[in-house]
Amino acid sequence: MKTPTLPAYLTPAYLAALVLVEGGGSGAPGDHAGTQEVRAWLGHDPRSRWPPAGVCTVVGAVAARANDHSEEARSALAQVLPRLVGSRGSAALDQQRCGAVAIDVIRGSICSRLATIAARPGLAEGRRAQILGWRRRLAAIPDVVDRVGWEEVVDRIKAIAADADADADADDDDDAERDVVDYVTDAVIAAVRDGVALDAYVADDGDTYVDWDWLDAAIARDAAAARDAHDAVAMAHAYAVDPAYALCYLEDYADAVADAHAYIELIERLLAMTEASAR
Repeated sequence: MKTPTLPAYLTPAYLAALVLVEGGGSGAPGDHAGTQEVRAWLGHDPRSRWPPAGVCTVVGAVAARANDHSEEARSALAQVLPRLVGSRGSAALDQQRCGAVAIDVIRGSICSRLATIAARPGLAEGRRAQILGWRRRLAAIPDVVDRVGWEEVVDRIKAIAADADADADADDDDDAERDVVDYVTDAVIAAVRDGVALDAYVADDGDTYVDWDWLDAAIARDAAAARDAHDAVAMAHAYAVDPAYALCYLEDYADAVADAHAYIELIERLLAMTEASAR
């Protein structure tokens, strides 16, 4: 595909002064979001935000999220917009780029979500370690450099999801016969560490007893954390099966990494991917 010709006025000085608008502009001069600006350069209707011919739709989707993230992100996006022109490639390249987005979302928003769940007070130490173990395995997923690499990543994510499913099934089987003494011991250790009141384990005249209402609440918290963590891992699995799905959750990704330039760095990596690596 022939790369479209950019207008002569598109100079470094023009890009430095370019101010993009959040959301979608009217399409009038000076009232453009990122992809609207590119459309105007190429002679397309600038009222639409859809990536024009010659611009990869995956890269365009990330650019749209960058545009709506913050003023700082829009300023950085303006400098890379010309490189979007001519970025469209084959379906295989689109798939590889989607895979790269999915990995970033997993290592960003999914891992952040698991860390937040594991930090909830009052969790049994075994549950906390289990959730952090899933997080470590997902965070260790490597970048994709070719189709074979993506297949390996998918296999790793599927294995993590299978382990999470097995753990969830084990929890269901063991609920009726939970060892209350062991659970209370874990809960008390967690309570001491987190500064939580020790209502579950009280000494009175040399005797110890359990506040069953407190224990029921603790078990409910533990079960809720297990469900939420399992759902997060299941979402990572969904991204692996259909990486384009991750494009819908790019906003969560930016919120997790809390970095205005995270999107721009992702765009740079996507643009660096070539047809050769997608074969």
